[in-house]
Amino acid sequence: MNVRRLIILSVLWVAVLSSCTQPEVKQTEDVRRIEQIDRFIMDLRAYAGTENFDAFDSVYPADRRMEIPEIKKALVGLQSPKLDLVIDRISLNNDKAEVTLHWEYRWRRPSETEPTVKRGNAVFQVEGAETLRVVEISGDNPFSAPLAVQAPPE
Repeated sequence: MNVRRLIILSVLWVAVLSSCTQPEVKQTEDVRRIEQIDRFIMDLRAYAGTENFDAFDSVYPADRRMEIPEIKKALVGLQSPKLDLVIDRISLNNDKAEVTLHWEYRWRRPSETEPTVKRGNAVFQVEGAETLRVVEISGDNPFSAPLAVQAPPE
């Protein structure tokens, strides 16, 4: 029993010593870039839950900015709009990135008891080094999901 205990303690001691002597792992530029893109996507999620699209205008694809007034109008009167974005993959190419994601947008109108739920998949083409912006959205545009379901007649 004592030999067995001594062997176990020796193995643990070696494991502790080896973990303490490892040099600190430094983040690569790719890891920092992926974290930056992840934060950017989460910021986009926050924009979708509010009617404040002022900051959204600068990061939304330039060729689709005419959609913003319609999206803002569709958000008026929605209760608890919530967009969940789940990143599946980020592919980096210099100052450009392709972000493949799945999304679920849920909201409720005052006259409804159950929330409306829309789901889809999209690919965001993201550009920029310090300041990111979406230059293209392929697939299902999560931000226009409330436009797909018309308000019931009053």
